[in-house]
Amino acid sequence: MSWFSTKAFSFELPGEWHERTIQLHRPADDAETAFALARNPREGKQQVDLDLVVSSLPKGSNVEREVLHNDRVEVGPLDGQDMGFITRTRASAEYYRIVCVSYFDLELSFQWAGPAARRAEVDARAEQLLQTVKFRQR
Repeated sequence: MSWFSTKAFSFELPGEWHERTIQLHRPADDAETAFALARNPREGKQQVDLDLVVSSLPKGSNVEREVLHNDRVEVGPLDGQDMGFITRTRASAEYYRIVCVSYFDLELSFQWAGPAARRAEVDARAEQLLQTVKFRQR
């Protein structure tokens, strides 16, 4: 049996299950931007390489992707990778910022998205959230 809980309830699933959770959040007054948190089991000792993840994302012949920054970052006491990139099509340009950290047996991926024209606002939200992240010790 595998036991899981959320803020509101708990449940059991027969057999062995692994959690792969994605939480999506949107500001109440803004349908164009979003924040997502993905929690996945960590595969081995290596941290996820965002270069490989972003380069493997599917793109059509009319999609252009430009990496703006790819840096090491501290999230609380943990080291992580911080990448920002723009995806352009003929009709639009979207900005994505992803920060990944390894936390015990989990790989945490903090992801922000919004129109490229509002990149500074997306980055400000990201910085504000990253300063508030606190990790519990086990």
